[in-house]
Amino acid sequence: MDGSKLDLSATPKTDNLELYIRNTEWSLTDFRVKTYQKIYDCCPHPFPDVTYFMVLRRSPSYYIFSLVIPSAFITVVTIVGFFTPHSTTGENTEKVSLGVTALLSMAIISN
Repeated sequence: MDGSKLDLSATPKTDNLELYIRNTEWSLTDFRVKTYQKIYDCCPHPFPDVTYFMVLRRSPSYYIFSLVIPSAFITVVTIVGFFTPHSTTGENTEKVSLGVTALLSMAIISN
Protein backbone atom coordinates (compact mmCIF):
# COMPACT_ATOMS: atom_id res chain seq x y z
CA MET A 1 0.00 0.00 0.00
CA ASP A 2 1.35 3.38 -0.99
CA GLY A 3 0.12 6.31 1.09
CA SER A 4 1.09 8.83 -1.56
CA LYS A 5 -1.72 7.53 -3.80
CA LEU A 6 -4.28 8.25 -1.10
CA ASP A 7 -5.54 11.81 -0.80
CA LEU A 8 -7.51 12.47 2.37
CA SER A 9 -8.40 16.00 3.31
CA ALA A 10 -11.18 17.87 5.02
CA THR A 11 -13.56 19.84 2.87
CA PRO A 12 -12.07 23.32 2.61
CA LYS A 13 -13.84 26.30 4.21
CA THR A 14 -16.58 24.28 5.81
CA ASP A 15 -17.12 22.93 9.28
CA ASN A 16 -18.77 19.74 7.94
CA LEU A 17 -21.85 20.23 10.11
CA GLU A 18 -24.49 20.09 7.38
CA LEU A 19 -25.88 16.82 8.78
CA TYR A 20 -25.57 17.77 12.45
CA ILE A 21 -28.86 17.39 14.31
CA ARG A 22 -29.24 19.50 17.42
CA ASN A 23 -30.08 17.71 20.64
CA THR A 24 -31.70 19.05 23.80
CA GLU A 25 -29.42 17.05 26.11
CA TRP A 26 -26.10 17.80 24.36
CA SER A 27 -24.67 20.94 22.79
CA LEU A 28 -21.70 21.11 20.46
CA THR A 29 -19.33 23.78 21.82
CA ASP A 30 -16.28 23.28 19.60
CA PHE A 31 -15.51 21.51 16.34
CA ARG A 32 -12.13 21.36 14.58
CA VAL A 33 -10.54 19.36 11.80
CA LYS A 34 -6.82 18.60 11.57
CA THR A 35 -4.96 16.74 8.82
CA TYR A 36 -1.81 14.80 9.66
CA GLN A 37 0.82 13.01 7.59
CA LYS A 38 2.09 9.90 9.39
CA ILE A 39 5.25 8.06 8.33
CA TYR A 40 5.42 4.46 9.49
CA ASP A 41 8.58 2.36 9.86
CA CYS A 42 7.45 -0.14 7.25
CA CYS A 43 6.71 2.28 4.43
CA PRO A 44 8.67 5.16 2.95
CA HIS A 45 5.61 7.21 1.94
CA PRO A 46 3.49 9.19 4.42
CA PHE A 47 -0.10 8.21 5.06
CA PRO A 48 -2.72 10.94 5.47
CA ASP A 49 -4.94 11.08 8.52
CA VAL A 50 -7.92 13.38 9.11
CA THR A 51 -8.82 13.86 12.77
CA TYR A 52 -12.02 15.51 13.97
CA PHE A 53 -12.10 17.16 17.40
CA MET A 54 -15.51 17.68 18.97
CA VAL A 55 -16.29 19.15 22.37
CA LEU A 56 -19.73 18.23 23.67
CA ARG A 57 -21.40 19.73 26.70
CA ARG A 58 -24.19 17.99 28.54
CA SER A 59 -27.18 19.94 29.78
CA PRO A 60 -27.61 19.71 33.57
CA SER A 61 -31.40 19.32 33.32
CA TYR A 62 -31.10 15.52 33.16
CA TYR A 63 -29.34 15.37 36.53
CA ILE A 64 -31.63 17.93 38.11
CA PHE A 65 -34.88 16.24 37.10
CA SER A 66 -33.83 12.61 37.46
CA LEU A 67 -31.47 12.71 40.46
CA VAL A 68 -31.49 15.93 42.50
CA ILE A 69 -35.22 16.62 42.80
CA PRO A 70 -36.26 12.99 43.57
CA SER A 71 -33.41 12.61 46.08
CA ALA A 72 -34.41 15.84 47.82
CA PHE A 73 -38.04 14.71 47.95
CA ILE A 74 -37.13 11.31 49.40
CA THR A 75 -34.87 12.99 51.96
CA VAL A 76 -37.72 15.26 53.06
CA VAL A 77 -40.06 12.26 53.36
CA THR A 78 -37.44 10.44 55.45
CA ILE A 79 -36.99 13.41 57.80
CA VAL A 80 -40.75 13.81 58.17
CA GLY A 81 -41.03 10.09 58.93
CA PHE A 82 -38.30 10.37 61.54
CA PHE A 83 -40.14 13.13 63.41
CA THR A 84 -43.65 11.66 63.26
CA PRO A 85 -45.00 10.65 66.65
CA HIS A 86 -45.41 7.02 67.65
CA SER A 87 -48.80 5.45 67.36
CA THR A 88 -50.89 5.16 70.52
CA THR A 89 -50.98 1.37 70.37
CA GLY A 90 -47.20 1.10 70.55
CA GLU A 91 -46.71 -0.26 67.06
CA ASN A 92 -44.13 1.42 64.86
CA THR A 93 -45.09 -0.33 61.66
CA GLU A 94 -46.02 2.89 59.86
CA LYS A 95 -42.68 4.52 60.62
CA VAL A 96 -40.75 1.39 59.71
CA SER A 97 -42.59 0.93 56.41
CA LEU A 98 -42.05 4.61 55.54
CA GLY A 99 -38.32 4.31 56.29
CA VAL A 100 -37.97 1.10 54.28
CA THR A 101 -39.88 2.60 51.36
CA ALA A 102 -37.64 5.69 51.39
CA LEU A 103 -34.54 3.51 51.55
CA LEU A 104 -35.68 1.37 48.62
CA SER A 105 -36.58 4.50 46.63
CA MET A 106 -33.07 5.94 47.14
CA ALA A 107 -31.53 2.61 46.11
CA ILE A 108 -33.56 2.55 42.89
CA ILE A 109 -32.85 6.19 42.01
CA SER A 110 -29.11 5.88 42.63
CA ASN A 111 -28.80 3.06 40.05
